[in-house]
Amino acid sequence: MESAGGAANPTTMDVHAADPDPDTAATVVSGSVPRQPHSKVQKIESRREDAAVGIPPDCPGAAVPAVANGCGNDANNGAQPDEDTGVLRVEFISDKAVLPKRFKNSSGYDLYTPYSYVIPPGGRCEVKTGIKVAVPKGTYGHVVGRSRLAYKHFITPFEGVIDANFRGEVIVLLFSHSKKEYKINAGDRVAQLVLERIATPEVKRVDKLNDTERGADGFGSTGR
Repeated sequence: MESAGGAANPTTMDVHAADPDPDTAATVVSGSVPRQPHSKVQKIESRREDAAVGIPPDCPGAAVPAVANGCGNDANNGAQPDEDTGVLRVEFISDKAVLPKRFKNSSGYDLYTPYSYVIPPGGRCEVKTGIKVAVPKGTYGHVVGRSRLAYKHFITPFEGVIDANFRGEVIVLLFSHSKKEYKINAGDRVAQLVLERIATPEVKRVDKLNDTERGADGFGSTGR
């Protein structure tokens, strides 16, 4: 194991950072654990095992720094672990990119483009955003349109899906339903990104589905 400074120290782990109480703090030396409550022994052993496989401990106040470049980071040039939850991570690949923004109580994050485009009448355009994103675990990104573009200019996007393991640039495919060309300026908002929770249960073949009152009725069976 390496310390934050890079020096090897395989036999000693200081756990005082995780337990500020001097009466209960302990230091593990040469692989031995001083006598203490059973829960603390389990906690230390668990962290030792996590460190052995490179899993960063909980933040803040982590007792065993599993990596050299900070709590929650791995050794891959500061890249965040895939287990990062509750955060929409954004990487800029253009100096003029704009961070997605959510206004007031809106559901979606506005997506901007750092480039200029012209969509021909009845045509389409691949609009680059200059960013890559990593959506939180248990969600996917749903690219949807902006009402202003649709209502005033007849511009709508292909509603794409951004999977949790996708690491490419976010590109919005816009379609024009207008008879006029439409110009997009650098810095314009071109779509919205909505994060939606997803369920991925096991797929199982069955001999017969259960019956319901509706059954196979569809295509307008519930009325106009």
